[in-house]
Amino acid sequence: MKEKTAFVAFSILEEHLSDFSNTLISGLGDRARAVRWMCMHHRVFEGRNAYQVIADGETDRLWEEVTRACGLAD
Repeated sequence: MKEKTAFVAFSILEEHLSDFSNTLISGLGDRARAVRWMCMHHRVFEGRNAYQVIADGETDRLWEEVTRACGLAD
């Protein structure tokens, strides 16, 4: 049930933030890894997951971390 919910949440993310979700999939290698990354609690986000960061309006911070995590940072 948890896994199905995670994939549904990611589908919604793909609808609303397609550039972000596509970058995450490309950078991590596949959709399943991207789904797990979004649900993981990250130290860099003070223990929040990426969805909580989005909810808190910190999308710029999320983009920065994704580009770093995916090896896309300049």
